[in-house]
Amino acid sequence: MPTNFDNFQQINMLAGAVKTMYLPALSNLLGTEPSPIMSRIKTVPITGGGDIRAVAQVGFNGGFGSLSDDLIAPKAGRNIYQDFVEKRKRMAVTLRITDEAIAATANDRLAMINVLDREIKGGYEVAKWNVGRMTFGNGDGILTPIASSTGNTVTLPSDGTERPENIKEGLTIDIYAKGKKPGDEPAAKQRRILSVNAGANPVTFTIDGDTLEQTDGFVTIQMSYGNEITGLGAIFDDAVDTLYGIKKADVPLIKPVVEDAAGDINDSMITRVLRRAQREKGAKVDMLLMGDDAYDHYVEYLRVNNLRNEKNDLTITGGFSAIDFRFGNGQVTIVNEGFVPKNEAWGFDTSTLKFYQLKDWDFISQGGSAFTLIPGTLAYNGVIAKYGNLICEKPGGCVRITNAAE
Repeated sequence: MPTNFDNFQQINMLAGAVKTMYLPALSNLLGTEPSPIMSRIKTVPITGGGDIRAVAQVGFNGGFGSLSDDLIAPKAGRNIYQDFVEKRKRMAVTLRITDEAIAATANDRLAMINVLDREIKGGYEVAKWNVGRMTFGNGDGILTPIASSTGNTVTLPSDGTERPENIKEGLTIDIYAKGKKPGDEPAAKQRRILSVNAGANPVTFTIDGDTLEQTDGFVTIQMSYGNEITGLGAIFDDAVDTLYGIKKADVPLIKPVVEDAAGDINDSMITRVLRRAQREKGAKVDMLLMGDDAYDHYVEYLRVNNLRNEKNDLTITGGFSAIDFRFGNGQVTIVNEGFVPKNEAWGFDTSTLKFYQLKDWDFISQGGSAFTLIPGTLAYNGVIAKYGNLICEKPGGCVRITNAAE
């Protein structure tokens, strides 16, 4: 029978295999697969503790003029900069390996790889979905409002505020009463979603644990309320009044370009909004991400008007299909993005998107070990995490098209 020392040696061997065989690939996949936009977000290394600070240029430097015959030079201008400040956040995924699995992998490299494949795949799938979701969120971590909970059944509202696409079987969530702030205690903590009745009206889902009776509230990923990265949704969300440490009302230049498509997104209105972003905010939007309804409407518009030649469609990094849209002397990539609201399209100058990163995905050391024994069990937990935050250095140059389809 294996001793604790044998287990310690084996678990350290498993941790070493994860680091050398899986983490590099995991980091690369999480940098491309959660969304078409991921591969275009530049990673910027940072050092030390404290807040993340970025500097964005505002407008022109003002040093130009037409000269008279006396050749007096134009007054020199200087670049005007805006300081952006953002908190560093931590995204984390827990890997769990049982004592039984450890014993089964002893002196068997193939068995060890099989165990790690299963565990890493499960961790990757939940990380992939959440990284994509957070990239387009507003940073508060709220998955969806809820209308009520009775026993172990939670009911979503039916007033258009619900986000049933964010409720997935297997997620571990916290449930808060309406009005609770980050740091407040949730009404239900670390509950597992067991089933989702996605076809119901209203949508309901069931959770494990003790029964819960309440009305009005919201759901977050476990321990995440107020702790998620500042996603791109914060740029467009009017309820977020402060972006990167700046009051939106105080600096109009950071407010994005917004157009109402009046139920009909088409080439001319896309051109109009891209032109506004370029002329008003100095941004060269090169990617337009459409929610499901907006994308379907646009594809149908192209089909009906014989404007789409699928031979000219693109496959971009991550294997995503895209439509090539020409604007001015540049190319705009149009893609379907499930994390963008269904009836909207969001556009970005991707050269301005930066993920300021203290470290890439790696183990959090727990008392000198990558895996530690879970008290009261025969299983071990290892936590891999990434530290940093996302900043758009020209948020005013982003575009939002609302009411894209009838």
